[in-house]
Amino acid sequence: MNMQKRNAGAIIFSILVIAGFSLSVNFYQESVHPLELAISHLKEITASSDPKTIREHISAMNYHVDKIWDKLPESKNPVWIYPTESTNFARIQSDVDRIVVSLDKISAVPRDSSAYHTGMMDIKERTRHIQENISDAMPYMYGTLSMAFFNSILLVGLMGLIERITGKPY
Repeated sequence: MNMQKRNAGAIIFSILVIAGFSLSVNFYQESVHPLELAISHLKEITASSDPKTIREHISAMNYHVDKIWDKLPESKNPVWIYPTESTNFARIQSDVDRIVVSLDKISAVPRDSSAYHTGMMDIKERTRHIQENISDAMPYMYGTLSMAFFNSILLVGLMGLIERITGKPY
């Protein structure tokens, strides 16, 4: 009977481990990975000088940021303790909008002019700044109540599984 209890407990805790792990991975896929993809598009913008290519990457970056927009708090700043404007996604979005306006202006300028090159340098500098701001905000996406809950399920499951397998209290 004692062996059956131990096996049943091991099964229950194994289910908790699997559930906690899958919930954590799902959370990462929905909340953090889109920001990593957005950063990769921002890197592509800094590598390009073609307005059409830059527009495509801005559109793709906005698509990925839109995926996490509803998961952000009402302030649109994922930082709970000492939030700054640099990690506020509403401000980041307005910076992206300014890049689009600059892109519209330089698209009408000849490519071999100094105005075009100055405009491209401005766009690339703003893009680096946005990339840095999103990178600064990304770790705080992990610091949500749901992620803490998922990780606690995973931790309880692992502790219980170790206890059931070894027979020693953790």
